Amino acid sequence: FLPTPHTSSWLSNFAANFLIAVYGMLGLLLSLLFLLLIFLNKELFRKYILAFALTVTVSLPIWYTFPAVSPHFMYRYNVLGAEIPPQIREEIKTYEYNPVIARYIDGVNERLAPKDQTVPSADKNPPLRYPLTTFPSMHGAWGVMIAYFATKLWPPLGFIAIPWALFNMAASVYTQWHY
Repeated sequence: FLPTPHTSSWLSNFAANFLIAVYGMLGLLLSLLFLLLIFLNKELFRKYILAFALTVTVSLPIWYTFPAVSPHFMYRYNVLGAEIPPQIREEIKTYEYNPVIARYIDGVNERLAPKDQTVPSADKNPPLRYPLTTFPSMHGAWGVMIAYFATKLWPPLGFIAIPWALFNMAASVYTQWHY
């Protein structure tokens, strides 16, 4: 269904741009639904806030007990200095990132790098800061939450919210933030 992340055809570039945009919409849609619910349905708003708090409450102990590094930080930069199996190491050497995904990852690294550190790349030192919360995915959990509450608020919104949630989950893997 989706082109592989390392191809650079127009379809692959379109899919990469589309999925990056979908992935980046989470905060906007959480906020928009927050406002809609607070003004249109107070009872559903209370449940929305409770669901939001519960997803974080359940996830925090998992993040602290089993920290997980995103795939590109684990394999592209090997931030943990772990021994990578030879077959995976060889695949990483020959892997060609889709240019859109590569720019996206490099842009994230720029924002994560301290001001006094040069921007990391695959052949330079790994970044000093990196996220350890890749499982469970809040993009996945909150995406499902948005789809559920949007559909409960007004059922026709489900035709937009449910596909968005599915694309959001696909984007979290495609952009190499989650496994």
